[in-house]
Amino acid sequence: MGGRPTPAGHAARVRLPKGTATGTFPVYERLRSQTMQGTNPDGSHYADFVQRVAYFNGGDAVHYIPRASYGSPQSLGCVELPYDAAEQAWGYLTYGTLVTVLPSVLP
Repeated sequence: MGGRPTPAGHAARVRLPKGTATGTFPVYERLRSQTMQGTNPDGSHYADFVQRVAYFNGGDAVHYIPRASYGSPQSLGCVELPYDAAEQAWGYLTYGTLVTVLPSVLP
């Protein structure tokens, strides 16, 4: 990312939701924290506090959110990371850094 070598971490191995667009996108907004709000596919609403947010495609972002586990589809398009991984990725995900989303090859 950004011309610097990056560690191969959780972000390289997460299974993304089916709605996540594949392609290469620049980071266009960074926030240390925010409350993400929206509507789930079932019509219910959410308001989740997240940290180390780097938006790269519309509402898709790399960020920390507390979860019981990571690596399986459980968001509406974001790349959700454990705190330590999100903190490490945050240093690399500066404005303009390219984020590449590939089709899932995980079972």
